Amino acid sequence: MIKKDKGITLISLSIAVIIILTITGMILYSAKDNIYIKNLTNMQNDIANLRDKVSLYYSEYGDIPAQTEYPDITNLENAGVVGVNDTGKFLILELERLDGLTLNYGEDYETYKANGYTYSSDLTDIYIINENSHNIFYVEGIRVKENDQIKMYYTDYTEGDKEAVILKELQDWHEETNEDGETIITNGIAQLKIGDYVDYNPQDRATKTSYTSTRGKSGHTEDQVFNLASYQYGWRVLGVDEETNEILLVAEDFVGPDTGGYEENGRTYYYLSGQTGYANGIEELNTISQLYGQGKGANGARSITVEDVNKIVGYEQTDIENWGKGETQAYGNQVTYSTEGFTYFDEESKTWKTLASGESVTLTNDYYQYDGNNSFIYGKSYWLANKYLISYDEQTIHWGIFGVSGNSMNTGDANDCSMIIGTSSDGRNRYKGIRPVISLDADIAILQQEGASSNPHQIQ
Repeated sequence: MIKKDKGITLISLSIAVIIILTITGMILYSAKDNIYIKNLTNMQNDIANLRDKVSLYYSEYGDIPAQTEYPDITNLENAGVVGVNDTGKFLILELERLDGLTLNYGEDYETYKANGYTYSSDLTDIYIINENSHNIFYVEGIRVKENDQIKMYYTDYTEGDKEAVILKELQDWHEETNEDGETIITNGIAQLKIGDYVDYNPQDRATKTSYTSTRGKSGHTEDQVFNLASYQYGWRVLGVDEETNEILLVAEDFVGPDTGGYEENGRTYYYLSGQTGYANGIEELNTISQLYGQGKGANGARSITVEDVNKIVGYEQTDIENWGKGETQAYGNQVTYSTEGFTYFDEESKTWKTLASGESVTLTNDYYQYDGNNSFIYGKSYWLANKYLISYDEQTIHWGIFGVSGNSMNTGDANDCSMIIGTSSDGRNRYKGIRPVISLDADIAILQQEGASSNPHQIQ
């Protein structure tokens, strides 16, 4: 008996078609997923590559290769990738400043260059960096389908920083000696030299714009008014506070009062006079200086001191202790006074006192002086926030406040222009400028520039 072929039934054919369509759909869906994954991986690889290149650049130059702000980061904020450390501006990364760089995305950078490095809102296929955290983002983002939902990725993480951390320093600010034998200020990234200029602005964020040093404080015949906006000079690196690790800046030139002071050659100087000026002088110098410690990054201010000057010029404690050795006025020499009516300043009570019959007082000399030729320190006339007394004999003693004049720390003679009151003379009017010293926050970020007046280091 001969069998006949039955062929393919309609049901079998339908089942076969369904199976083929299902397999085809799975293949297409898988291919689409692979494209999503590939795009995301390419962007993540770009970010990792850029992060390494930017880190190397920053280590070498103390700056990031970016200067033009990208102001619209709404998409990043909506995606939740902008964290608490992403403060300040977002800047377009300048790719040609990074050596050996190959990227999968970022073609709009060529348009940015062709337009003269200016921002345009249609630049989306481009990488940007936060100026403080140095986190890097892809503006256009990468679309990824996850569980039937489209999700956008703009960097290689999905959530921004939750806790604020110090991102800008590798270690505390401190002083080191570089290979050229120069003293530098560094945090392991930026390197500043003594005398370098920093773009500190005392008016930035200031809430107090003037201070009046009254005649009751200075001893002068007039009140002396200081206006914050009047100081038009720069600020320079003085050193590091060894206790707080704060960078210290000093006014390039001296500060003077706008009214009530002594005018000479177009500049005004601050008067301190007599017993009142001596008793309150240090407090007033520091209070006036604090007016200038309100700018961005500042943690306060004080007047420059003898110790600051000694450190810069290398005048050691042994030099101080040996000053005037063998003479009555030698540093550290003690002289006893017992004349009835003798007037002296009592450091414990911070007041002037007069000896009664049968009383005596022993006073210790703490005056010294020296000459130098450091242009950063000398060439200006300004007060130092340190008192002194110097005894010439058992009847004659002078009290004064240290200062810099010409090429001398103080002067060659305590009688000259630093003595304010003495037993052999009436109270004197003495005038000098004031050089405030600014303390910057210990966690301050400074982008290293040339450090010249025309290109100062930048406070972030």
